[in-house]
Formats: sequence, C-alpha cells, structure tokens
Amino acid sequence: MSYKQEIKNVIFRFIGSKRMTKWASLELRNKQRANAEVKRIKEGRSHEITYFHSVSDPYSYLVLQKLDNFINSYDVNFNFILVGDPPLLATPEPDMYKDYSLLDSIRIAPFYSTKPPAIDQLPTLHNIQNVQRLLTNTSKEDLINKALSLGHLLWQGNVSNLETLVKDQGHSIEQSENIIQSGNDLRHQLKHYLAAVFNYEGENYWGLDRLQHLERRLKDLNLKTSEKDFISKRTISNPKNLNHENNFTLEFYPSLNSPYTYISFERVKALSKNYPVKLVVKPVLPMLMRGMKIPSTKGLYIVGDASREGLDVGVKFNKVLTPIGKPAERAYSLFPWIDSKNKGFDYLHKLMISSFHDGKNIYKESYLQGLIEELDLEWEEAREHLDNNTWQAILEKNRLNMYEGSVWGVPGFKLVGPNDYSFSVWGQDRFWLLKKEIMNLTKR
Repeated sequence: MSYKQEIKNVIFRFIGSKRMTKWASLELRNKQRANAEVKRIKEGRSHEITYFHSVSDPYSYLVLQKLDNFINSYDVNFNFILVGDPPLLATPEPDMYKDYSLLDSIRIAPFYSTKPPAIDQLPTLHNIQNVQRLLTNTSKEDLINKALSLGHLLWQGNVSNLETLVKDQGHSIEQSENIIQSGNDLRHQLKHYLAAVFNYEGENYWGLDRLQHLERRLKDLNLKTSEKDFISKRTISNPKNLNHENNFTLEFYPSLNSPYTYISFERVKALSKNYPVKLVVKPVLPMLMRGMKIPSTKGLYIVGDASREGLDVGVKFNKVLTPIGKPAERAYSLFPWIDSKNKGFDYLHKLMISSFHDGKNIYKESYLQGLIEELDLEWEEAREHLDNNTWQAILEKNRLNMYEGSVWGVPGFKLVGPNDYSFSVWGQDRFWLLKKEIMNLTKR
C-alpha cells in the first residue's frame, strides 16, 4: 500500500470512526425517531410511507406480493415510487449481485408465503423496459395492482403479451426513463440506493428482511389496525432430530471492517456448536482495501442497519475505531499462525469487539500482545509472524473461494460436503436459511 493511500486511510479511520459511532448509536436513533414524530405533528402531516420499487429487482417482486396486506394492516398513507437499478458505485460487482439476488429470492420466497420467480435467468432489458413503460403510464390508484399483475408476467416468464400491451398503453422509453430518474433522485434524497426499500420519517428498511423493524415502529405508534401477525413473519418448520455423523464443513468468510460481520460471530459460534458442521474460518480483505468504493449513503445505511439488526441478536455497538488499512494488515498477518493453533475464530472475534464496541486501536503491539496472551498463546512466538506478507495470498485465495458462490460481500458462508455439494449464502440475515439447509441435509 502506498504512503499516500495510508494517509488517506488514517484520515478515514479518524473521521469514519466518529461517523460510524454516531450512526450506530441506538440512543441517537431513538432521539431522531422522537424528533421526527414531533416534527410530523407540528407540520400537520399524516403518517406516510414511501416505497421504492424496481421492475428489474426480484426482491421488489416478493415485496409487491405483500403490499396489499401491509397497506391494509396499518393506518398510513402509501407512496409507491418506481426506480431503476442501484448506482454502479453502490454495487461494485453488479453482475454477481443480480445473479445472487435472483437465486436468493427464489430460495426465500416460500418462507414468506410468496410466489418465487419461475425463471432461471434475469429478465431481458427489453422486457424490463416494456413493463416500465406500462407502469409509468398507469394512474397512482391502479399502480400497485398493475405492478403486481405485470410482475407476475415478468417473473413467471409469461412475457408474450407485453409487446401488445406496451404498444397500446405504454409511455415512450424516454418518458419512462425520465419518470424513473425522478424516482432515483428521490431515493438518493432519502438516503438509499437499492430497490424494495420502505422509507418512513428518516429511516430506511430494505425488503421483507427488514420490514419487521418498520412494523414494530408503526405498532409502537399505534398504527397497526390488524390483529394478525406481522407481514414480515417467516414460516419455517424444522426437523426434530439431526444426524451428527454427517461430513459437512461451514466456511465462514469474515472481514475486519464489516459491521455485519461483527454482529455475526456469536451466531456462527452457536451454529458450529449446535449443528453437525465443522467450522473453517476464511477471512477476506475489507472491500475498501480491495479497491472498492462505498458511497456515504450506503455506509450510513449499513452501520445504522447493522446496529438495528444487532439489537435483535443481543450484540451492541459502542465506540467504533475502524481498522481499515495498516491495523487490519497487521492483525491479518498473525492470523495464519493463530489459526494453526485452532484459535483463529476467537482471535478475529476479539478483534471485532475491540474495533466495534471498545474503540481500541488494534494496530498497537501492546494490544496485540495482550490479545495473544489472552488466547493462551506465546507472544514471543507470535511476534515472529508479525507484519509478514504470507497472509496476502491466503486472503486472496479465500476471496476467490467466496466468489465461487456468487458471494462477494461479507459475512459470506459456504456449506460444503460430499460429492461436490456446495451451498453459499451472503449476509448475517441468512442464518435462518443456512440453518434450514443444514437441517435438511442432516435430518434423520
């Protein structure tokens, strides 16, 4: 890494850490929510939710199937906005992102009682544009129903009638693109970048995965009008008995700079303890150290969302000191040796706690010495491996292994087994799906 780049990283660590500490603060979030409600009442506004829908996004298709139930369950005004693909800067591996989104949507749909996409490839640009041209020329009152009917055609592969429909009822491509660009602009103004996103009074909620957080907030405001379960509730049945004699390995791909990775460790530990899998830890370099960019809008959402998700699993953020750059490199340099002592998972876990809760500088040799000794290892032996370069090839190999499952972000997980079996998932919000797969494979 160049001297100039390291100076940038030092500045980023200082400024970014202060911002991340602020964005992750639950106290600040609750204060902002209270202030938003006071402001809403003062301005005489009704409760309004803005939802961003993309024709090309399979997660939007799943949400679309739940919207009527959602709208009928809460006393809110609903604003349905059409948007396009996320900005390229926000999706550094756009092809992998799209492929994985389709696969993931197909997997999770049944558990939300929604119809999964019935196609094995994403819709063509031409078909997407045809649906966009139809929806941008639909009245606000009919927009959700029309989006659902056209969504079924697109995602179930029944596109033969689109040409006739768009010829009779559609906008021009230029008119359609202008309307969608307006939606993109509003989405950016409201500080998000994806589709299938709900916005309510300063906070964003992505897809069916995060809808529970919005539903809780609306219920706390006494806006729930139905006694039924949350729309976001998943339906899962699990086998009672597992076969613990199976030969499956769970590969865990963490990154030292990832808030989502931080809130994953306790669940990874519990999963490896309670399920018949052998845990193998394969750390990867943080995205920012791989030359990828994270726009501030994305960074803001990720930290706040990770804090919100962490609260549900009992993991809190406190004082953040990001390890990006030299601290991460130095910490990684010790990992291969520590992992050879069967302490790699615990080592990374303690590093994450230090970075995202305790605000410690993991670059300091005194800190690393204390950590090594806490792991009941010899510092003098560890010091022989400090600041070596062998870790670089190992982490790059890990990245390539992770990418094989169309997973490029962390935390990544790959379940591997006999006969070339492999099952990859991305994200701390897919533990339930990972558990379900393990159960299916190992049930008696």
